[in-house]
This record gives sequence, C-alpha cells and structure tokens, in this order.
Amino acid sequence: MEGLELIHDIATHIKIQSADFLVNHKIYQLPEVSAELVKQLQKLPKSIQEKYLNSHLKKLLYDISHEGNHLKPQKSTKILDDPIGLENTHEEVDWEFCTTLHHNNQGQGSFFPNFQVIRKDSDGSLAVQNLGVILNIEPKRHLPSEQQLADVGDTVAIAMPSHQLRLGYYVAVGNAISPPGKQAILLYYNFSPEGAFTIMKKLTTGLNELGVFFNFLVRYNPVDYGGHYSAFLRFYKEEYAQVAQVSENIYRNNQSYFKISIPAFTKKLAPGLGLAEDPEKPFYFMEDCSMNRCQIITNALLEAHQKNNESPQARMKYIIKHFEEIGIDLEHPYLNPGSEDIYTPLEID
Repeated sequence: MEGLELIHDIATHIKIQSADFLVNHKIYQLPEVSAELVKQLQKLPKSIQEKYLNSHLKKLLYDISHEGNHLKPQKSTKILDDPIGLENTHEEVDWEFCTTLHHNNQGQGSFFPNFQVIRKDSDGSLAVQNLGVILNIEPKRHLPSEQQLADVGDTVAIAMPSHQLRLGYYVAVGNAISPPGKQAILLYYNFSPEGAFTIMKKLTTGLNELGVFFNFLVRYNPVDYGGHYSAFLRFYKEEYAQVAQVSENIYRNNQSYFKISIPAFTKKLAPGLGLAEDPEKPFYFMEDCSMNRCQIITNALLEAHQKNNESPQARMKYIIKHFEEIGIDLEHPYLNPGSEDIYTPLEID
C-alpha cells in the first residue's frame, strides 16, 4: 500500500477509545488493555495517560506500515497487562542462519580515529578517550602497527569490528570511517531468506571496494522475513550514486530473491527496494523516517480525537496540517523538508 493510500486507509479505519486506552484498525488490532491496567492508568496524571495512548497508537501505525501482511490480525481476546507492552517482539537468534550471514560479510573492520591515550598501565595496556568515552585496549590487538608504541598524550585509531548484533539484526559494518554531520539514508531491501547470504556477500564486497561508509542490518531469523523489508542499509546521501550502482548490479543478478512490497513512506527504486532519508528533526532518539511519519499521523489523529472531529475527511485535514507544519510533502514523504530528490529508480530491465 502506497503512502497516501495508507494514510487514507488509516484516516478511515482507525478507531480510538481513549477511556479504555484502546486503539484498533478494521483489520489489525493491538491486544486489549486489561481492566486492571485501565484502572491504574486512570489514576495517573492526564499527561501520562496521553503519552500512553500516543505510544499505543504509534505502535499500531508503525506495525501496519512496516510489517504489512506479516502483522497478523488479532483473532483472540488477548489482554495486555504490561504497562509498557510497546516494544516490537523479535524471534530468537537463528545461530546457524546468523553464522552464515557472518561468513558472507566481506568486511575487515576499520580503525576509528581521534582517541587520545590518557594512561599507560604496567602490563602495557592503554586507556584511551574520545568524546568522553574511555576504553581499555591492548596495543598489539587494537592499534595499527605504526601506533603500537603510542604513549600518554598520543592520538591513536582504534580497531573496530566488522559486525555487531542488535535486537533482531546481524549488522555488517563497513570498513570506511563515518564522516561527521552527513545526511543519513536508509535503503530497505525486501528479499527472501534464501537471498540473504548472496546479497550480504555482494553488497559488503562492492561497497567496501568503493570505500563507502555503511551499516547493513539483516534480520537474523528467517521467520521474520514476512513483512515489507528483511534488511536495510544505512549510508550517506553524498554516496548515493555509488550505492545505487552496487545495488543495481546486485538486484539485476538476484532479482528472483526480491519480493514486491516496501515499507510505507519510502520511495520505490525497484520492487522490494525502498528508500527514505533519516529525519533531520526526530521526535525521539534513533527514530527512522517511517516511525517519524507515524508519529506525525498519530499526533494528528489524537488532535482530531480530542476535538471530537473524527470523520475521515476531518482526519485527513488534520494529517495534512501536521505534515505542512513540519514542512514535509505528502507526495514525497521520504524526503526531509527542503531536500532535493536525487534518488533515481534503478535501471533493471
């Protein structure tokens, strides 16, 4: 479902019952809040009640826009007792799958610069500091060969691994160092589990050869490959041409692995490949474009609810107003205000 179509669907089918802290969609619903939790919430200040309802609604919108058909309609009468209960659940790590992803990650790691040596211990280890972060390191293990005799006061570069594990994802970290203050881009890939290993190998090889900074996050359990994306690449706008070149070659040679759908509020570069800019002014830390747009829609729907003006037409007016206030074009929701759309679709025919 495209961005505008999804927004119209949300404006038409979302129901909000603030007295019971209940939000649902014609098809998709969050678990019902238990009567006991409702009583507890009703005793809290109104501002906290509003934040709870806001988070509850945003989660539903984000699940619909990101998980799509993988988000199963609620058919049970499951009761929500957890006062938080808002985090997405992820399957456990499939270690065999994750290990194969790792073996196909062609990254070698990198050296992060500008750490200052602040202490040298008797065993030869060093304490280094950068931006208030202090690390204890072993020179032979963590420093390039030409810096392994560093002393207090020297500036060194610290070895960083080629991978990480984050909740739900194996992360391939590029060899290049992240430049400061750049516009970050997210490129979403919707491929099958069978394609994950090949794409990991080809993408990390191609981008590292070009010296592109990137993080490539791939779901580490094939059970989770059912929504609108299975992986996403974080890189910088200035390097879009190089990323597009590598992605186009990979896509053309592995097209059978790609599905059709992409997350809402992204630009379609090819079936199963969508792009969005990281928001310049997020509401919350580590908020991606889709979550940011869902928060805008949430704020608009709750304003309409508070003013008892909840017809689909009225809701659309509130949504348009909230997007306009921030400067986001609903026709191009993947762009930040004033950003130039340089993102040409891939040539795959």
